[in-house]
Order: sequence, then C-alpha cells, then structure tokens
Amino acid sequence: MEKLREFLESGDSERSVVVTHACPSIKSIPERFRGHALSSAFASNMEGLIQKHQPKLWIHGHTHDSFDYKIGKTRIICNPRGYVPSADNPEFKEGMTIEV
Repeated sequence: MEKLREFLESGDSERSVVVTHACPSIKSIPERFRGHALSSAFASNMEGLIQKHQPKLWIHGHTHDSFDYKIGKTRIICNPRGYVPSADNPEFKEGMTIEV
C-alpha cells in the first residue's frame, strides 16, 4: 500500500494508471455476493486513496464479473473472461482497449 501511495504522490494523476489484482472498492463486489460473510475477501477499500489522488484509470482483477464505473474522476475497470475453461462472463468485452 505504501509503494502505491508513493507512486500516486510522485506522478501526474492525469497520466497515472493503476493495475492491481485486488478490487479497489466494494463497488466491484458482484451484487449477488454483497452482504456475504466472505465479501470482504473480494475487495479492499481504496476509495479514500482514489479520491485523494484521482488516477486516470484503475484496472483490476480478482472477480469474474465485469465492472466499469467511476470514483471521482477515476475510471475503474474489470473485464474478466470468467472461470476457466467455461469463459462464462456474458459481459466480457473481447478486444476491449483503453486509451489514456
């Protein structure tokens, strides 16, 4: 967490892109799992860090559902194919590219 904070403090937020495995917000917990006893294992609460530094983009994994939303000026994206081998995420956007 400290290295991430140092990175965000040292750069231009308009050009900062963060890529993590962990979800940075509970907004990335699929609705069907919210309130589940293990839902805290899906995401970390990084919203304060995001609000403070406003990186341009935050890409994450860990979940098998797609997400595309904003926290302040920061776009949060997750575009997983789904579980192997079934690739069962109907919202997966093959060929998705992000321009920063």
